[in-house]
Amino acid sequence: MSDETHSLPSPATATQTASTQSNIEDSKAGGKQHYLLALRLNTPPRTSAVIDYTGVDWQGIHKALGKAMYIDDYELEMRIPDDAIDDDVISRRLKGIIDGPADCRDFARVLTSVISDEDDLPEKIIGIRDIWGFLHVHNDRRCGSSPALMPIIMTGEENQLIAFLQDTGHRFRIDFDKQLHTRSRKKKARLYTGTLPDELKDALETEFGCVLRATCRFAPWAMLADEYEKPKRWGRGKRAKKRASV
Repeated sequence: MSDETHSLPSPATATQTASTQSNIEDSKAGGKQHYLLALRLNTPPRTSAVIDYTGVDWQGIHKALGKAMYIDDYELEMRIPDDAIDDDVISRRLKGIIDGPADCRDFARVLTSVISDEDDLPEKIIGIRDIWGFLHVHNDRRCGSSPALMPIIMTGEENQLIAFLQDTGHRFRIDFDKQLHTRSRKKKARLYTGTLPDELKDALETEFGCVLRATCRFAPWAMLADEYEKPKRWGRGKRAKKRASV
C-alpha cells in the first residue's frame, strides 16, 4: 500500500455541500491516507525552560493525546514524531533573526517526505529528530526551548478523519464555524483557538517539564499558517513599532 499525505478540510468546509472544493488532493476512494495535523502549544509570558527532547517519553505523550482525543472511538491510527518544534524557532523566524517560514512548513515537508517513503508506519513514534536537526535553532535536542508545535499524523479514511476533527474540536472547546467566519476590520482573528483538556495539559507539562498555558490551537497544519502572518502596521509612534507575536 502506498499512502500519501494530505491536508484535511476544515469541519465547516467538510459539512457544506459536495460542490465545496476540498483540500484533499488525489484522494483514493475508500483507501487509507495520512493527514498531518498540528497542536499549537503556548507558554506563559516571560517564562523559559530548557527541554531535553531526547529524554521525553514520547510513548507517554502518544498515550495522553490518544486518551484526550478518544482515538479508540475511530477507525484511525495516530502517530507522532520523536521531537517537537520549539518556541525559539518560531519567534526568531517571526522577528527575522533567522531565515525560514514562521509556520514551519519546511519541517512539515521533511516529515511528510519521511512518511511518504514508508509503505507502512508500524511504529507509533516516528524517528525524525536527527533528520530535523538542521532546521532547529537548538541542534542539540538536549537543550531545546519550550515546545510550540506538535505534529500529529493521522491515518485512515476521509470520513473518519472529518468526524475525528469535528469531535476533537468540541473536546478542545473550539468553535470552528464561528472562528472560520470571524474577522475584525484591522486584524485577522485567531483561528482554531481552544483549550487543552486538563488531563492532557497535566501530562504534557509532566513529560516536557515546563509550564503550559491552557490556550492552544489544533487544526490541520496548513490551516494554522494564518496565525503567523504579520499584520500590517498602522498608525505612528509606539503602536506602529509593535511586532507580531504568536
